[in-house]
Amino acid sequence: MIIEDINLARQRIAQDIVTSFKKFLLYGLILTIIVVSGAIVFFYTEQCWSNVPQEYSQESSTQKLCNDILKINETHSDDQNVIAAISNITVSCLKHKNYKQRQKLSDLGTRKTCTLDSIGFAYWMGYVFTIVFTIGYGRVVTNTTAGRALTMVYATISIPIASLTTIYCAKTVDNCVKYMVLMFEQRALKRQKVVWFTRKCACIEMVYLVFMIMFYAWRQHDTILRNYTFFDAVYHVFITVTTIGFGDLDPDQSGRTSQTGVQMVAILMVEIIVFFITFSLMGAFISGIVSTEEGKNNKEEQRKLKSSSNDVIETYTAVAL
Repeated sequence: MIIEDINLARQRIAQDIVTSFKKFLLYGLILTIIVVSGAIVFFYTEQCWSNVPQEYSQESSTQKLCNDILKINETHSDDQNVIAAISNITVSCLKHKNYKQRQKLSDLGTRKTCTLDSIGFAYWMGYVFTIVFTIGYGRVVTNTTAGRALTMVYATISIPIASLTTIYCAKTVDNCVKYMVLMFEQRALKRQKVVWFTRKCACIEMVYLVFMIMFYAWRQHDTILRNYTFFDAVYHVFITVTTIGFGDLDPDQSGRTSQTGVQMVAILMVEIIVFFITFSLMGAFISGIVSTEEGKNNKEEQRKLKSSSNDVIETYTAVAL
């Protein structure tokens, strides 16, 4: 794509930035209200008003069994077979979601309480987060009939709002990149027109995307994925921002139990913002690639149309002569 009039293109893009940013703020505010209220509603539905069926209390039973085994392992026995068996089971218990460190968080799904604390809010905020962005890790799920019914209704309402918010955020990012490219070409390079415009924008968005993925991965590797390698953190971020959501890596949330409510919510909001920017960059990058391909197709169609017009003119001239 070639931009002949840079000033006119800048004016149009600036108008698009203002329009898309206003819509992003509007839908972003609506999405924030939906996410926060959703976390609160799911908390009270699952842990206060509804009873968890008996079959879903196996996790708590397993944790109690692990506690008992860990206590037994601290005693002494002369039977070497018993010692070996208890040691093997102890290793399994310790590997099961770092049990001793995560008991407070892993038991949230089945505990009965009507007191909303920071841990409970963060727990169900994570569940709501995987719904609205269609990630679906499966680590946190509803265990009651009411919670599952509410999930279907909530997803029907929240996913379209999240999609609109992401679309307008991606448009804002994409237009900002276009505006910066035009400014650089005109003022720094002193050019009167811009060639390969969409390709340049797509390349810059790809660089921004890689940077944000690395930054997001560094952030997670330094906090909840410190038990994994940095490559695993990059893999986890990529699976997240592409909404594949395998859920094969198990982040360590135990460090958050010592944080205050304000600290936990603030850190959680920062992580959501970083994810949202990265997610929007992914959308802007894909949009740039699509625009590049559409530009190629338009050029090809114009070339064919021009060739066809020339053939018609030549045929008409030949007949006339």
